Amino acid sequence: MTQTGRGSLTQHNLQINFLELYRNDDRIFSEISFDLSEGQHLLISGANGTGKTSLLRVICGLTIPTGGTILWNQLATNNIDCRYHEHLAYLGHKNALIPELTARENLEYTFEGNRSINRTSSVLEAFGLNKYLDQYAEKLSNGQIRKVALSRILLSEKTLWILDEPVANLDTSGTQFLLAEMQAHLDQGGMLITTSNLNDQTLKPNSEINLDKA
Repeated sequence: MTQTGRGSLTQHNLQINFLELYRNDDRIFSEISFDLSEGQHLLISGANGTGKTSLLRVICGLTIPTGGTILWNQLATNNIDCRYHEHLAYLGHKNALIPELTARENLEYTFEGNRSINRTSSVLEAFGLNKYLDQYAEKLSNGQIRKVALSRILLSEKTLWILDEPVANLDTSGTQFLLAEMQAHLDQGGMLITTSNLNDQTLKPNSEINLDKA
């Protein structure tokens, strides 16, 4: 069942059927199918240039596929009655921070309404961000920027996290904290899709799509 506090007793499911994507006459990927339920992690692996980011963007609805279907709770995600994007939190390679805002302002800009003060404080402390909250995003290091962007995911209360190489630019402590948070998300009924290169640390997935072999 869904995670406590999400306000729904619906058991969520993501079903992908025979996705394919072409650019001009070049095949990026084809015949991608999987089924993801609550508490499950799908890993999309492969070398750079194999289409991992493109596949994530299609799953998120940011790129229109050449063929195939994406269903959330048995409804096509482009159906007006489908509430897929209300349950989705996506982080790509670009961290999508506003450079002219501070780290604190970027976090406040993201969230509408109140978030648990204790939960927010614990995430920021674990990532070592508390002393950087009043610095402008453009002044932060790549690792700090990534941690702010990841904090938005961890505090989002969304069911499905889709993360493109989530441990990129993280130090050892940041990586271990993120992996623990991802596992806790799954243990609480969340859903997770990540990409990884061969040398990245990641959680053991329930299923894997290796685009090197696709």
